[in-house]
Amino acid sequence: MKRVAQFLSLGLVLLGAAWHAHGYWPFISDDALISLRYAQRLLDGHGLTWTDGERVEGYTDLAWVLLTALLGALRVDLVVAARALGLLGGAAAIVFTALRTERPVALSIPRTLTGSLMLALSAPLAVWSIGGLEHGFEAGVLVAALWLVMRQRPELEPTRAEKVALGVLLVLLALLRADGAVLIGGLLIGNVLRFFSRASIRRSFAMGLAPLAALLSQLAFRRLYYGAWVPNTALVKVGFSQARLELGLEHVRHWAVFGVLLLVAAAVALVFQLERERRWVVPLTTSMLWVAYLIVMGGDIFPAWRQLLFGIVPLALVIAEGGEAAWERTRFQRGWLRWSSRLALAALWTLLAFSYSRDQALDPQNQRGVDERWEFEGVSLGGFLRQAWSRQRPLLAVDAAGALPYFSQLPSLDLLGLNDRYIATHPPPGLALSTGHELGDGAYVWSRKPDILSMCGAGGGRAACFVSGKQVLARPEFGQFYQLMRYHSVIDKDLSGELWIRREDGPLGVERSSDRLVVPGWLLPQASGVAELHDGRLQALVTPLEPAHLVALRVPAGRWRLTAQNVSLGVLCDGRSVPREAGEGLVVELASETYLDLLVGSAAPVFIDRVVFTRTEAAAQVRCDPAPGVLEVDARQLVGSAVPGAYFLQPGGLKLTRGIARIRLGPTHPTRYELSVDGNDLYRLRFLAPGGEVLGERSLPDQPAGGLVVLQLEVSAGAEVIEVEVSGGDGLASIGHLLPLP
Repeated sequence: MKRVAQFLSLGLVLLGAAWHAHGYWPFISDDALISLRYAQRLLDGHGLTWTDGERVEGYTDLAWVLLTALLGALRVDLVVAARALGLLGGAAAIVFTALRTERPVALSIPRTLTGSLMLALSAPLAVWSIGGLEHGFEAGVLVAALWLVMRQRPELEPTRAEKVALGVLLVLLALLRADGAVLIGGLLIGNVLRFFSRASIRRSFAMGLAPLAALLSQLAFRRLYYGAWVPNTALVKVGFSQARLELGLEHVRHWAVFGVLLLVAAAVALVFQLERERRWVVPLTTSMLWVAYLIVMGGDIFPAWRQLLFGIVPLALVIAEGGEAAWERTRFQRGWLRWSSRLALAALWTLLAFSYSRDQALDPQNQRGVDERWEFEGVSLGGFLRQAWSRQRPLLAVDAAGALPYFSQLPSLDLLGLNDRYIATHPPPGLALSTGHELGDGAYVWSRKPDILSMCGAGGGRAACFVSGKQVLARPEFGQFYQLMRYHSVIDKDLSGELWIRREDGPLGVERSSDRLVVPGWLLPQASGVAELHDGRLQALVTPLEPAHLVALRVPAGRWRLTAQNVSLGVLCDGRSVPREAGEGLVVELASETYLDLLVGSAAPVFIDRVVFTRTEAAAQVRCDPAPGVLEVDARQLVGSAVPGAYFLQPGGLKLTRGIARIRLGPTHPTRYELSVDGNDLYRLRFLAPGGEVLGERSLPDQPAGGLVVLQLEVSAGAEVIEVEVSGGDGLASIGHLLPLP
């Protein structure tokens, strides 16, 4: 019956831990996907690399990369493998905490309901058991190693099996994280302090040989394989400065708001075991050394106090030791004193556990484990990019080096330098590292000619967040080579956003020859429209409400025919030009090399694969004249229709950013028209007689609105010209159509 109760209590705690972790599902860290990219490329035969070209050690967890790759070789999805190992480690931490450190091995209900329960209630363990990084798994390895050391007795030599098991665990600690040596050091120092004898020093020295050999072997491998003595991650993230120290102190101070309950529980536990064999010294020393290390190194910026997990986990063993000792003491009491003591202990621990659980749930850093889901944008956009451009193999430049490179499988450039040797080894002068996001070099990034720029998170964006992106966007020539692409992906989740695409001199850019220009469909949705996957290709989706609008396309001098299937085309070439609809192709004549705006519209939704410019001798429909002055327009050029609220620039409309436009009506014309104008702007209309006499005026629109506003317009019978002047707005005014009414 006692054994049933032991297993039942442990099972309930494990179920509670699983439920706690489920509350943060499906959180995953972007950094986890960096490690998984190394694992995937290893499985694909590219070695331990993050991208093609120079080898760089951008991971801190060699053993984790190899373990996940091992499961991947067994055809386990790598994300599933990482989560499974993390949950396994979290469960192992709870189980080993519940096991008595005396011999023989047995479960202990007091240990289960104190130390193990505390772990199950700890948000850092719940979050990082599923977060994809090594922390959950390493927590189990650490507790198992501490448990084996705590079992040792001065008078007894550990068995061969115990020595081998401890050696394997310490090697794993050394290789699971670059700073695992700190945990090993805390464990070995604690073992010496526990007995403080020659024998304990000798044993600790012997225990340290295996992990030391592992670290030296990794150092030799790093030098031979990567050509470096330190990992790239150390160059980017490690730094000793006042800023780091302040960040570390702030990190621990904020955690102490709820961590103080943990420390109180540990202190209560110590009261009941000071006269015992001081097993608690080993985990307590490990925890304190790790927290001191975090203060010096600058804490952590990830959700749920990721790095403090290794300070929490050893304290669970301290609490378990104290809980068991306190319960054992009640055995020597009799009658009501025994039951009242046990009731008091249960009430005290229930109060501490409840307070600890409540404060964990309310802590903002733990709540980030629920709220942070931006990494899943990389699942959608990464799959989108892989399907769109796996053949072209463009160079993808990213700030977030995990999700997007992992799911896109494209060659990548790490703008923060974690996986790039040049950026990591060329910090800005006088830089004091704080969060590990300070490095960057815009000139270097520009020299690499990335084809895609994804700023900030895994979904891209037009604004830059960090040094490299800000410097690249600030370059005067940036607009000549790059443009925004508006995309829409439905892979895994519905996602819309913007990416910077290299439009010139790259595999995704305009194809140019002396007599032909090919504009790929994905470049068309710059200012309007959207790029979507259709029939296995990335194309522009054009609708009546949202035509595609490509800005400032460089076109050489000459006469060009523009062709695309099932759409109407228009160009804007001097800020005031009249786009014309094309049936068999729009012919444009350019007196000199010009930057054109290209508009693609349709009466029904349609996907556009490309627009082709071909030199021609046919008569020009539109001539681009950059000379200033009044723009003369024939009213017949504006015949068409517009949907209220549609995009303000439509093929067939008139763009007017400066000066005055005059629309010629002819000597005879109707007096009623339907007119559409960009609702964000203000217009002054004058109706002019043949001699220039003003027959009437009107201001438009009456009420500001977004998109095109469709209005009724009364025109004097004697007027031959409508003079249009923009009198206010955002500087991008337009007239969509002018349609005579019966």
